[in-house]
Amino acid sequence: MAQDQELFAARIARLHAAHETQPSASGIVGQAQQSGHARRFGYISSLLSACVVGFLAVAVTRLILLHLIGAPDPTGDADIVMLTEGGMSVCLTVMCAYLLRLTGSLHMVLVALGFWAGLLGMHNLVHHHPEGWALLYSERWVWQTTQMTEPNSIYFRGDSIDLGNVITFSGGQDSKPDIKINRF
Repeated sequence: MAQDQELFAARIARLHAAHETQPSASGIVGQAQQSGHARRFGYISSLLSACVVGFLAVAVTRLILLHLIGAPDPTGDADIVMLTEGGMSVCLTVMCAYLLRLTGSLHMVLVALGFWAGLLGMHNLVHHHPEGWALLYSERWVWQTTQMTEPNSIYFRGDSIDLGNVITFSGGQDSKPDIKINRF
């Protein structure tokens, strides 16, 4: 019995000695110590990248669909087109968010915000910069997108909801905006 206690005590001593010689958590190879500023900047940039991931997933999905099945038929069912693009984009968005470790609740909200901004408003960028989008997609796709949609709008289920005249300023520098609500 005394021999077992001595073995146990020796083992505990070895464990304490090994623990004292190991580097601390901040000295582990592969983990850099970050200052508070760097940590905050990393967190803020991860929030921004979460929005970008959602938006880019929609853009990549539309590019993939363009190359696989061509441009969407303007006379076709807009609900099916939106459902197809949205479904594929959600899958790509979730996959990219998990690969980039954007799994916090705020990150997921921002990923969803970027997804919806891309799905409902990407055509506005096509209206404002058609040359750049023509290089990435095709001139026919850009022409079709600009013909099917209105600039400064939300494109939902085949209808453009105009946002261009929602808020206008009618007076001088100190005037309050006149808010107009679009009626369908």
